[in-house]
Amino acid sequence: MATEIIFALRNPDQRCPMATKNVELNTRNRQVAIDRYGYGPMNPNRPNPDFWAEKAKMWNTTPDEALSARCGNCAVFDQSPEMMQCIMNGLEAEDTRAVDKTELGYCEMHHFKCAASRTCNTWVAEEEEYEEEEGEEEDES
Repeated sequence: MATEIIFALRNPDQRCPMATKNVELNTRNRQVAIDRYGYGPMNPNRPNPDFWAEKAKMWNTTPDEALSARCGNCAVFDQSPEMMQCIMNGLEAEDTRAVDKTELGYCEMHHFKCAASRTCNTWVAEEEEYEEEEGEEEDES
């Protein structure tokens, strides 16, 4: 199992991230997000009180407030028309209904297609402006 996100980003001559076109790469990157960054819950249509209590504790807030931090309102969740076309182009015809059912988008931080109703430990508020910290950068090769 992968312990690091497989970085396969856009080449200068490509407009779509590799994970939108390669289901194995997308699945590996999603599993890393689950294992390392708490991506979930497994079924966002269920109450999941333990999942949200854990997020609330980690973020030093209430479970109700944690419930509001979803991929769909994360600053790195991309549902631009261009990205949605990349996602649609990468799916088999019968799989395209999943885009609407899950409000699928692309996580620019962890490099996989994700559902708007989920969250992870690295959620970033849209209005929040942040600067990258100085220090070592992870090798993206």
